[in-house]
Amino acid sequence: MIDFSKGGYQGNFIEETFKGFTAKYMPHYWYFREVLRASHLPSVHWEKVTGEALATEEEEAKDLVAISMIMYHVYTCLAEAISFYQALEYEIGKFNSNGTREFEAKKNWKAAYSSLYTCVNSMSNLLLIVEGQKPLYEYYPDGTPKNYTPGSAVSFFKSKNQLFSDNIKNCRDRLEIRNHLDHYWTIWTSIGQGIFLFDKDFSKGYVVTSPPVGGQPGIDARSKLNEDIVNTAKDLDTLFLELSRPGGSLDKYLDTKGIVIDYSDYVVPHYGERPLL
Repeated sequence: MIDFSKGGYQGNFIEETFKGFTAKYMPHYWYFREVLRASHLPSVHWEKVTGEALATEEEEAKDLVAISMIMYHVYTCLAEAISFYQALEYEIGKFNSNGTREFEAKKNWKAAYSSLYTCVNSMSNLLLIVEGQKPLYEYYPDGTPKNYTPGSAVSFFKSKNQLFSDNIKNCRDRLEIRNHLDHYWTIWTSIGQGIFLFDKDFSKGYVVTSPPVGGQPGIDARSKLNEDIVNTAKDLDTLFLELSRPGGSLDKYLDTKGIVIDYSDYVVPHYGERPLL
């Protein structure tokens, strides 16, 4: 476990704002960030094995910037999901018969799951680029860039890395509700003061025509969303650990690209060395 009390592992304002959650449930995001020396611009700490700095326009520098930004997108989308969850709690807490409250509650519910999906989608891209050593983009025959998806990652790693495949599949299956909310919105819900329930028999394609009187039985949407955010963070943490552990995916990626990271100016707790677990 990473000891955040010893220094290092600093992020920008958004990262620090949600650090209380991520240090607990996704600590190895911070480790990956520290090992990569992530930067949204080419960094003087990224070098060729010859000791020369990577030129700004070299493909390797662009790739590391992209990896840094994708990594950051995983984090910020998780942060968005947490924010929407908090907004949902607020709306339900002050709920009254005004239809606006119900709209706001459902809006934040849907937005939280959409952000979680984007978070998992970004992690899928990160896995395929770093562990799978695939290009940043693949292209359709007409030259249009093709997006990687969780399905792409599950399929690619199924016979190559079962842990990666299983963790992304867990996230994808957990977020089936997002698929339904984005495309159909036929989930039965019951919303009132301090209450937000949805159909306990929910499954994609199932339409409720006779909802139970009084909104029972059902699943507490707030508890379920909180559980899904925490479990997604835990699954992603496992993946960040596998990517960044010594001799792991990131080290192999850097070796293949002929890149080394300069840690010589790292102080406590790394003392000029690659961060240790």
